[in-house]
Amino acid sequence: MSPANGTANRSANTSASILTRSPRSRVPTSVFKKKPVKLAAATGETLYDQMWAATTQYQQAALASDFVQGIAHSDLNPDQYGQFTVLDAAYCSYSADDYSIVIPKATDPEVKAFCIARQKDYLDYNAEVFAGWHIADPKAVQLTDLAQAYADFERTIAETMDPLYFVVAMTPCISLWTYIGLTLAPDATPNNLYASWIEANQVAEAPKDMADFINAHADQLDHQRAIEIFIKGMQFECNMFRSACGQPPI
Repeated sequence: MSPANGTANRSANTSASILTRSPRSRVPTSVFKKKPVKLAAATGETLYDQMWAATTQYQQAALASDFVQGIAHSDLNPDQYGQFTVLDAAYCSYSADDYSIVIPKATDPEVKAFCIARQKDYLDYNAEVFAGWHIADPKAVQLTDLAQAYADFERTIAETMDPLYFVVAMTPCISLWTYIGLTLAPDATPNNLYASWIEANQVAEAPKDMADFINAHADQLDHQRAIEIFIKGMQFECNMFRSACGQPPI
């Protein structure tokens, strides 16, 4: 299909697009009763507020990346888009596996239920996206060095730390992709070939509910350690976007 035909048919096909079923746009809010959000005594900010504020550099660098700007201006090389999407799908398969490590370790029933629901979202998404991209075995997709380092980072947290820290590690991707999707909302025009990607990443409730969950359990976390994990995850997310078009990591 030529870019012109893809643009013309985009609106008709959006509802069937695998892009609309990303695990980043699903959060299992029904599995827990929200507890009061705890504020830091010194600043009056939530733990998530502090995490987000500490990653401004990576948020802006991701937004300015050639990949994201190519999405915004509808001039991204389709080969680079496809390569990035397949790589991201393979990465998501590792995330689903990580939850199999985390779930048995969770002693808090609420945390366990949350992680089970999140894993289901990833498994459902993986099944759909692999079928859509004709991927029989996601492990046959060779991760880039950067993507492998990111997967290893999350695997280490899954294996060695409390499950709540793994929830923290999984939050930057949801937060950043939604931030980008909402920021690019004016660019999701009928003539933009990548409008469905922008629209699929505009579910503002997804990062909000992850943030609420973290904030509700803030007293079970070492705040400095949680912030450091969030920063590292956001750096990886930023550099994944930058690497899609050959930009160096920061």
